Amino acid sequence: MEMQDRGRKVKWVRETVTTMEACPEVYTTPPVQPKEHKPGQLTREQVKQFFDEAYCDLWVNDRLLNVMEQLVGPEIAGNPLWNLRPKVVRGGHRKGVTADHVGVVGGTWYVEVLEEEMERTLGVNVKTDVVTCEVPYGGVLFINNAIPHRSLPNKTDQIRWSLDLRWQDPDKPSGFWGKRRPVLMRTAKDPTYKVPQSEWDKFFNADRGSELEMSTGLSGKEVDEFDTTVHGPWLTRWPIVRHNRHTRALLLQQGNV
Repeated sequence: MEMQDRGRKVKWVRETVTTMEACPEVYTTPPVQPKEHKPGQLTREQVKQFFDEAYCDLWVNDRLLNVMEQLVGPEIAGNPLWNLRPKVVRGGHRKGVTADHVGVVGGTWYVEVLEEEMERTLGVNVKTDVVTCEVPYGGVLFINNAIPHRSLPNKTDQIRWSLDLRWQDPDKPSGFWGKRRPVLMRTAKDPTYKVPQSEWDKFFNADRGSELEMSTGLSGKEVDEFDTTVHGPWLTRWPIVRHNRHTRALLLQQGNV
C-alpha cells in the first residue's frame, strides 16, 4: 500500500511538472526594463546573462532593489525563505520546472535531486554544467529559484558571514505554506514606499509552530520546545526513500506510526 501511494504521488508530481513546462518564459524572458537609469543597475549585457544568453537594511537596500526591479519587475517583495547555496547547475532553470526530489540526505531533514534526474528533466550535463561560484568579500551572487543549487563547507580557517536574501513578485505564492507572507519592499504604485516597522514586526513575530501546523493540516501532540527534530510539508511533497529521526517524527505527527 505504501508503494502504491508513493507511486500515485510521484505520478501527480510529474503531471504537475509537465503542466509547468508550458510556461518557462518567466525564467527566459526579462520583464520590461525601467527607463530611468538608477545606481546599482546591471548593464543590458549583464541582464541577458540571467535570461537569454545586514539584514533588514541590506534586504531593502536601494541598489539591490534596483537590480531586482530589472529581474523581477516593479513590484518587489522579500521572500520568507533563505539559505546559502554557492554551488549551482548552469542552465538548470531554462525549462522553468523543478526536477523530482527524494528525501532525505543522511541524518538531515533535506531533500535532494539526483544527478540523473537533473539530466533527464532539466536537460543539463552535470559533468560540464556544475559551477562552484567563488564569492569574494562584499560580493553578490544572483540566482533564481529554479536553478539547482547546494551548499558547500567552509574549508578555510576563518569564519565567513553571508546572507541569503530572496525577492519575488508579491502577487505570487511565497512557497512557505502560509507560515509567513512576503514583505512588500517596493511598488510602482508608490515610488516613496518604505517598509513600515509594523510589517517587520509582523514578519519576524510570526508563530512558526501554530501557523505551520494550520497551513499543513498536520495533527499531533503538543510540540516539545526542546525537540531537535525538524520536519514539515517539504518532506510530504516528495517520496521519502531514506528514513531517519526527522522523518520518523513526521510520520509520528501524521499518525502513521
